[in-house]
Amino acid sequence: MVTLAPRGRHPAHEPPAAEISDVMWVFATPDAQLEHVSIRSGDRFIHLGFYSRLDSAAAAAATTAICRRALASSPVLRGWEVAALRQAPENPDL
Repeated sequence: MVTLAPRGRHPAHEPPAAEISDVMWVFATPDAQLEHVSIRSGDRFIHLGFYSRLDSAAAAAATTAICRRALASSPVLRGWEVAALRQAPENPDL
């Protein structure tokens, strides 16, 4: 999971979830093996859940790269930055 937060003291506008999803897909590369993007947002956060066919470590690196490219290039995400990264557990059934 990747959490985005507004950069600086002033809140950024909150883009609609569909726009955020579109932006993430634009910056996803085939090697990320991305299957789905889940988005939950509020006034001061955007939580992004990425589902990939890669193992946890590779998926975390790929999705972090997607977010960094999107933040650097997309006007939809202007004013937002990565606030937290959380890797999925290797075996969620335990």
